[in-house]
Amino acid sequence: MERLTEYHCGVAVIRNKDRLSEAMSRLAAYEDIGLDPVQVGKLVELRTAKVPVLHMNERSIVFVDYEDGHGEAQEQRNNWWRCPNCSAIVGERVILRGRNHDQRKRRSCEKCGQKIRWWANEVQGI
Repeated sequence: MERLTEYHCGVAVIRNKDRLSEAMSRLAAYEDIGLDPVQVGKLVELRTAKVPVLHMNERSIVFVDYEDGHGEAQEQRNNWWRCPNCSAIVGERVILRGRNHDQRKRRSCEKCGQKIRWWANEVQGI
C-alpha cells in the first residue's frame, strides 16, 4: 500500500495535498475497523504461521469408568505438539516401532487462533 503521509518534526502530515480526500477516505476506513495499530499488529502476527513446540512425556491423569460401576484414575504419558503462542495442544506425536507419527494436527490453535506451520517439522525430520 502506498504511503500518503510522512513525518515533519515528529508530526504526521499528508505528502501530497492534492490527495487529501484519498487520505481522509483511507483514515475513515481504518477507523471503521475499530482497532488500533497494536491490535492490528497482533492480528497479523497470529496469521503468520509458526512452528509448534513438542513437549515429550507429559503426564496426565485419565479417569476410567467400568461397566460394574467403579472407576479408577490412571496416569498416562503423552507427547503433545503445543501452540507457540499460548501452549494449547495442536497435535500429538505417537511413537510406534521406533518411528514418529504426528497426528491430530490442527491448522490453527483453537484457543488463540495462531496459524500453525507443520511443514517445517516434516522437512527437518523433527
